Amino acid sequence: LVIGIMMAGFLATMLVTLFTVQETPITEKPQSQTGKEALRLVALTAIFFVTTRLAIWLIGLAGNALQKANLSSTAYILAVGGVGLICMAGSVLIGVILGATVGIGKEATHQHSFIWWIVNRLLILAAVTGVRDFAQYYLRDVLKVANPATENTRLLLAIAAFLVPATLVGGKLGDVFGRKRMLLVSALIAAAGTVLLLTAPNMMVVYLAGAVVGLGYG
Repeated sequence: LVIGIMMAGFLATMLVTLFTVQETPITEKPQSQTGKEALRLVALTAIFFVTTRLAIWLIGLAGNALQKANLSSTAYILAVGGVGLICMAGSVLIGVILGATVGIGKEATHQHSFIWWIVNRLLILAAVTGVRDFAQYYLRDVLKVANPATENTRLLLAIAAFLVPATLVGGKLGDVFGRKRMLLVSALIAAAGTVLLLTAPNMMVVYLAGAVVGLGYG
């Protein structure tokens, strides 16, 4: 049923786009660069595959080394988390810079704002994905809630409830106060929500943390 609803949504929005968006047809036949573009796609895929696999390998290597260091459980978690954060951010940074060099070419040197914006978005996506994918296990193993799957769904609903209106308002605020400033504010809000989530003593605070994360992400 869920898949069917998604299919219907894709079909409906595709038909709206197909019949309502007016495009100006091109007047000249475009130059064929199929071979060059195919090589570029292969190169981009290789860059992101290698950078992500390298990051995973480094995290595993560091985790094994830290296990032998006889650290306390708290120190071990912080150390592995720090290594993971560095590797994740590093793979995003290196992958985007190399990807821009291959994908944009010489123009990449004149597109610093665009490149940094992509880095920013990927890091935000990685952070929100981490909350989304691992919150259920956090609720089960740390807060010991009775129905972690159900509570996780409610958490995601709290995030979504604040994400949508924040997106609409955020666009207007970006026009008034500047986009870079709003990106900074949004990142700080989402980070504060994540800290609140990690220190939440009960589900009411978890929902509040989800609302703050959604607000910042939106």
